[in-house]
Formats: sequence, structure tokens, C-alpha cells
Amino acid sequence: LFMAMCMVVSMSPITAYASIFGDVFKEYTIGGYRDGTRDNDYILNIISRVIPNKSLTLAGTSKYRRANYGRDVIYTSGPLFYVPDGCTLTIKDNVVVTSETNDVCNQPLIVVESGGRLILEGNASIRDTSSYEQPAVLLRDGATFEMRGGTIQNAKRGVLVESGATFIMTGGTIKDCLGADGAGVRVDGGTFTMTNATIDHCGGHMTSFGGGIALVNGATFTVSNSTIKN
Repeated sequence: LFMAMCMVVSMSPITAYASIFGDVFKEYTIGGYRDGTRDNDYILNIISRVIPNKSLTLAGTSKYRRANYGRDVIYTSGPLFYVPDGCTLTIKDNVVVTSETNDVCNQPLIVVESGGRLILEGNASIRDTSSYEQPAVLLRDGATFEMRGGTIQNAKRGVLVESGATFIMTGGTIKDCLGADGAGVRVDGGTFTMTNATIDHCGGHMTSFGGGIALVNGATFTVSNSTIKN
């Protein structure tokens, strides 16, 4: 009975804070549960959709990770966060969004649909250690990603910018992404602007071209005061 009660408590939904644009803060519930062995560590066991016409901000020092088959009871088969039309997901401070080692999910950590917006800033990080060949962040046609700081690391591909999507990188670092073409960033007909930022140590023996950046299908890339190395 005691064990059953503990499980019920541990699998209660967690609460983050969201706000209607220009309005006061309101609560928004993410499907998942707190890892009882680690402080501020949350396992998300369903796709966490940002509510339409609201913004969701992940702040502080928390970690949000995908349920890992073989370790956690419930296995997530989709992206960790899904940002639909009219929504903004902001990840800042020291927040970590991660898949952790031995993740067997073949989906991106974050998917931003047309009309959706993702912001990464501060010292926050997105770490995708899955063994599958998918981007940590996927931008669909019409999506926007503003990377103002933080890091994207350890992914097979950092960011995939599809045709019609926009990636604006004005700070931060994409590093240690060791996959196929466009290990750091692959721009597939979209637009990528890079200023005061770094792409470091992206590529590897599986990369035939574009270790740091791959530009294909009429992609547009503008760069200033930035470093692409190793």
C-alpha cells in the first residue's frame, strides 16, 4: 500500500508557468512526473504541447528529460516539446532539456510548427544524446527559432531548418554534434542568420559535407562576427 501511494504521488503532473501574451502569469500543466532521486529533475512521458496563444517559459535550474526505455516505466515516442502555431516556448537560465544517454526515441527533442516560435537564452542547454539520426531542434515551414545564448550539444544534428523556416542565432554555441551532413545546422531551403555565435566541433566520420553547416535547396545563410571551427 505504501509503495502504491508513493507511485501515485510521484506520477502527479508537474506545473510550469505560462502566460497569455501581455497577461499575468497562469499555471500550465506538463504531463510528466518528478524523478524522486534527483531535485528539479522532471521526466516527461507525453508530448508536451504548448497551449495555443500562450507562451511557456522554462526557467531556473530544472532538467526536463524524455522517459528512457529500459530505465523509466513509461517511454516517450515523440518530441519532448511540441510548439504549434501561435505559441512561444522560451528556455532560459540554467534549464537543461535532454534525452540523456541511451535514449532510443527517433524523434527530435523539440519540434516547432509553422507559426510557432522557440527562444533559447541564458545558460540553458538542449542536449540530445539519442543514437538516432534526427535533429535536436526541428523547424517546420514557417517556424522561427531565436538562439540568443545557451548551447545545443551532443546531437547527431543540432538544428534542422526546413524550407520557409527561420533560424536567428545571435549568441550561444552549437557543439559536439557528430552526425551526417549538416551536423551542426542543416538549412534545407530555409534561412539562417548567425551573429556573435559559435559552432564548434561538429562533424565526424559520418559527415560527407557540411560538418558545421550544410546549405541545400536554395538555403540562405548570413554570418558576421562568428566562429565556425573544428
